[in-house]
Amino acid sequence: MQGGGTGLLALAGSPGPAAVGVALNLIGNSAVWPSLNGLVAEQVPPERRSRAYALRFGLLNAGIGVGGLLSGWLVSIERPASFHLVYGIDATTTAAFALLVLIGLRRAPGYLPGERHQEAGLRGGYREVLRDRAFVGYLLVALALGVFGYAQLNGPWASFVTSVGGSTTQVVGFAFAANTAAIVLVQLTVERVTRRVRRSRLLAATALVWALGWMLTGLAALPGLHGVVAGVGFVIALTVFGVGETFYSPVGGGVPNALAPPHLRARYNALASATWPLGGFIGPPLAGVLLGGGVPTSWVVVIVMGMLGTAAAALLLGRRLPAHVERPPA
Repeated sequence: MQGGGTGLLALAGSPGPAAVGVALNLIGNSAVWPSLNGLVAEQVPPERRSRAYALRFGLLNAGIGVGGLLSGWLVSIERPASFHLVYGIDATTTAAFALLVLIGLRRAPGYLPGERHQEAGLRGGYREVLRDRAFVGYLLVALALGVFGYAQLNGPWASFVTSVGGSTTQVVGFAFAANTAAIVLVQLTVERVTRRVRRSRLLAATALVWALGWMLTGLAALPGLHGVVAGVGFVIALTVFGVGETFYSPVGGGVPNALAPPHLRARYNALASATWPLGGFIGPPLAGVLLGGGVPTSWVVVIVMGMLGTAAAALLLGRRLPAHVERPPA
């Protein structure tokens, strides 16, 4: 679905086919994340899952960084055909990944999930999943991290930096490069150091570090700062945000799969993955209202307060999580 949608973008010459391509890409995207989380959980024993999710997240960001650099080198607005080339490469490599999964993982654990559970007569739906109060609490915390965290990173942050902060798009580019570099460089170290830390505290740490990143963004936008000093401040802010992401990555896949009974693993992963696009649906309009109002700096205040509230909610969640979920296995 993703490869076909991106391939359609490479060939599209009008808005209609392009819209269909984007829709196909997003449908594939909505399926791939819960599938990958479930596949990791089936292949890796519980005591190693946190490291597996952290490693995958680090490699994902390395790919984003390399892909961003390559596309930035290839694409030019003056050469529209360069966009067709990049989308064509993207579609081809995505199709190659699909072949790797279809052929290379055919006999891997978790490739055909559910057979043993169907044989045992185990069934369940989303109603059963939502009876799990600990998981519902985790979903609320993850949604708040999406609304006040990632959703603010993907568009509103750059808008604030360039409009209120007066910085350039080059500063935005350097900041996102620093964000990716921070994740790649410290991800496995953070996972190793925090391996025995309660998972609710890692969620709270994520929210607190992200709050710090947003506060640094606000400080860099102060009227007394400008030019290089402000630009460095914005780069540091997004670097701090990247460090916060490394606290979340072992937990984001670990908690849902630790809570999920095997026959409901797919549904737990699907709901957990849905918190991010839902956060992306809520967060940007909220930021638009704040940034477009009479006091655009209120955006910083609101998202910092949102992150602090999320940290408190994460600590409360720790009281509901079962002991084997709250404390990662040795």
